[in-house]
Amino acid sequence: MKLKKADLVLFGALLAAGLLILLVLLITDTEGKVVRVQVGGEPVKQFSLTEDVSYAIEGTGGKNLLRIENGSAWIEEADCPDGLCVKMGKIHREGQSVVCLPHQVVVEIIGESDENSVDAIVR
Repeated sequence: MKLKKADLVLFGALLAAGLLILLVLLITDTEGKVVRVQVGGEPVKQFSLTEDVSYAIEGTGGKNLLRIENGSAWIEEADCPDGLCVKMGKIHREGQSVVCLPHQVVVEIIGESDENSVDAIVR
């Protein structure tokens, strides 16, 4: 099979698009600063990613153990049936999260502490 000029142009365009997407992702990707814990959609606790912490989360119907160490956060133990939250691994970048659906627990990385921020203003 012989490559035609159009095939090479298409390959080059796809490669350029992929590199452009990678560059945008690298530029906009930021390190997180705060770990926010939510249970049932309600914020429960926040921690700085710079502190080393073990925190027991009382979820809906079970417990999870959150571990923060060396700038990363992860669920170390969970008594949920599937244990997917433990398998999700470590997170450290803004926007990343670990979710335990059986316990309705969400652990997410945010940029700054939002304890005093406003989500919406309703008139």
